[in-house]
Amino acid sequence: MAERLIIVGGDAAGMSAASQARRRRGPDDLEILAFERSSFVSYSACGEPYYVGGYVTDINQLQARTPAEFKAMDIDVRTQHEVIAIAPREGKVTVRAVQQGTEETYGYDLLVYATGASPFLPPIAGLDLAGVHVMGTLDDALAVRRLVVSGVRYAVVVGGGYIGLEVAEAFHHQPTFKGSDCTDRFCTLRALHNMRSRDPARPRAGGDGLGHRPPAPPLDRLSIIGPGLPGPTRIAPPPPSVSLSRLCSLAPAGPGYGDKGAPAAA
Repeated sequence: MAERLIIVGGDAAGMSAASQARRRRGPDDLEILAFERSSFVSYSACGEPYYVGGYVTDINQLQARTPAEFKAMDIDVRTQHEVIAIAPREGKVTVRAVQQGTEETYGYDLLVYATGASPFLPPIAGLDLAGVHVMGTLDDALAVRRLVVSGVRYAVVVGGGYIGLEVAEAFHHQPTFKGSDCTDRFCTLRALHNMRSRDPARPRAGGDGLGHRPPAPPLDRLSIIGPGLPGPTRIAPPPPSVSLSRLCSLAPAGPGYGDKGAPAAA
């Protein structure tokens, strides 16, 4: 009887593990079942700002492999399914179908937990408003793009890493946006603030010199919470002819980082 490998999280780490497991063990020896809470697997998160900006017009182009392609590899991928409980001693997981709201329990012999990180949401009044979004999955990019094409004119991007600044750059080139200059300056200043706050000998910008920050203003317009690597950077959007396979390589390298903006090997 074949063993069952369950993978929690269907992006790069999870699906790379699934593909590697399939190369080593055939379907008669190992059943592979992957659960992903969002609607997409194996997607390029670094390409999301270019979809938000309209440079990538088809969201499916940001997928390296679809569930159908994994099915051809005898890997069962179930999107919009969230693992809500794990019982290691019993070797079971409880899975909730996001749309239907139904729950089902699955047994496993092997488990890979690859959900990735969650964005930090600061304690700011108004985070529950309809225009507040995070940038993590392709579903998030779809939601933000819908707001952009609806004619939103102002945006605040909280987070001065690569994704945050690339989103600000995308907003800057939208003809309907009126607050793009302020957005770009805000991101750069926020990134500089993050770098300065790491030096204990220097007071935090905007504080009282004791590490206390002033109260944050409420958010009443579209805001994007974009976690990312610290450091001010500005890159231009790619030309229309750029290959999608090169989107991840467009992020410039920084100290301690490799050519694609990822941590360099030790």
